[in-house]
Amino acid sequence: MEQTFGDLRSLMQANTLTEQDRRRVWRLVWEHARQNPGDYTGHWLEYLSGFEHHFVHPLAQFDSLDELSEATSVAPFATFALDLSERGLDDEAFVELLDSGAFDRTSSLDLSDNELTAIGLDALLNSDRTRCLRALKLCCNGIGDEGARAIGQSDAAGRLELLWLDENLIEARGVALLFEDNAFRVLQELSLYGNAIGPEGAHRLAGEVSLSTLEALDVGDAAIMDPGFSAVASSKHLSGLRTLDVSIHNGRANEGLRRLIESDKILHTLWLRDVGLNDEDVEVLSSSSWSRHLVRLNLNDNAITDEGARHLARSSMFEQLEELYLFQNHLTAVGGRALAGSMLSDQLQELDLIANQIDDDLLAELLPKFA
Repeated sequence: MEQTFGDLRSLMQANTLTEQDRRRVWRLVWEHARQNPGDYTGHWLEYLSGFEHHFVHPLAQFDSLDELSEATSVAPFATFALDLSERGLDDEAFVELLDSGAFDRTSSLDLSDNELTAIGLDALLNSDRTRCLRALKLCCNGIGDEGARAIGQSDAAGRLELLWLDENLIEARGVALLFEDNAFRVLQELSLYGNAIGPEGAHRLAGEVSLSTLEALDVGDAAIMDPGFSAVASSKHLSGLRTLDVSIHNGRANEGLRRLIESDKILHTLWLRDVGLNDEDVEVLSSSSWSRHLVRLNLNDNAITDEGARHLARSSMFEQLEELYLFQNHLTAVGGRALAGSMLSDQLQELDLIANQIDDDLLAELLPKFA
């Protein structure tokens, strides 16, 4: 028992807890509360209540309201993540849950694939019962521009660190409404994937001062085209980005790529799927010192041939690259061999060459490490 409490105390003395640390704390708390309820209530609970600053982010995640209720009763000092995606919730059903206190200690809430509108969002984000909320996933609810307005005007906007709004019928007007009140203060991750925000919406994002805290932005399949990508790439307000996801169907993003390379952004993850990149673009990326910070690079669904693969293989700029995705380009065995024989291959942990003109047997022969 003393050893277990010592393990807990070692964790709690840290300045901050990582996600892995919080999982370890939860395992210790859950097991001790069940095995030694008297000691837990009389000793541990009082001790842990002095560290609420460590539990602004979720201690554990649940997809059951009953499990969440039990966890909250065991650890009333903590907050938790709750996944209620694909439950068929409409505004009325959701408000009933809200009034029941189900979300009182919820800091991360996934409501994707439900039937919420601006009415339900207004109730959710302006309630005292969601004062712990820091992360909100609302993908595929069809909230539209008015839903975006409800989020931007809410009391919770200033507390949100993560906001996923994928495939919600939001257009450029919705982006403007989302940021009309400049309410966001600590937003670190924003996804607008699959919304038709267009170049106008991307320009609005690029000029938004309140996004200076943003570290991850997903505008894939958002119809931003090359002008929108260029605006995001050049934005001074988005200088803190570490992850950027862009995809442009039936278009080219060569100017956006050049603007990005010329910027002072230090990206660790860059997703450039289906943006019409060719070998010349890959040469520009491979020869730039800007690329030395990249850890993950996705170039799926482009027009890259063996020449582009050779540029990647010869480059000395990808010092930290661990994952490279070249799914569905125009590579043959020549490009595959160039990559397989390169120093880059030695450092990679993931390499995807599937759906190119390289048969599976040759892929397994060339790249057994990634088979």
